[in-house]
Amino acid sequence: MSDGKYQIKSGREIMFQQLHIHVTGKGYLEGRAEWIHSDFMAKLPHTVRWLCGRHIRYRLLKDPPCPLQKYLFIVELISYLPVNDGNDFSELALLWFDDSLPVGLDAYIAEKIHDIDWNKHASDGNF
Repeated sequence: MSDGKYQIKSGREIMFQQLHIHVTGKGYLEGRAEWIHSDFMAKLPHTVRWLCGRHIRYRLLKDPPCPLQKYLFIVELISYLPVNDGNDFSELALLWFDDSLPVGLDAYIAEKIHDIDWNKHASDGNF
């Protein structure tokens, strides 16, 4: 990453806006892993909308295992090239789970977002 910019596989340049990291076990003192997984996933859309705004589309990179991995990562990204003409920008929140915190955050994010099909998953917006 240079100046908050990444280039994904398609060649599109996207910019990093925010990163949210949540401990998935927060709020669960005990319970069956299946119940915690189901409850956490049911609340996930609300969590994303609360953190990133109601307008943003989001994409879970892959279904999380059960029991959930320790951390949920939510990265907000923007491109100043819209998917469709007539708009000012496109944006997307990408989500994934992991059991550890990365040492090299820039490289870690670049690896996670590299293969995303931006045109398929991002939504357009206007200023």
